[in-house]
Amino acid sequence: SFLKEQLIDEIIHYIAPKIIGGAKAPSAFGGEGIEKMVDAKMFTLQSTEQMGEDLKLIYKRKEDEMCLPES
Repeated sequence: SFLKEQLIDEIIHYIAPKIIGGAKAPSAFGGEGIEKMVDAKMFTLQSTEQMGEDLKLIYKRKEDEMCLPES
């Protein structure tokens, strides 16, 4: 997957005032995920835009930066 192969360098995320959920609801990312927070890739917020009641957020990947120090 793109997430596993670290091929994601930008996230465009929309937030809407709607609740969608349930066991069969799609998630933003599939696959196995990560085991430790230290393995999470960090992103920096680049821009925001209000679109009616919705928000558009654009994040860019931080290179070579860990989320939390290993304990």
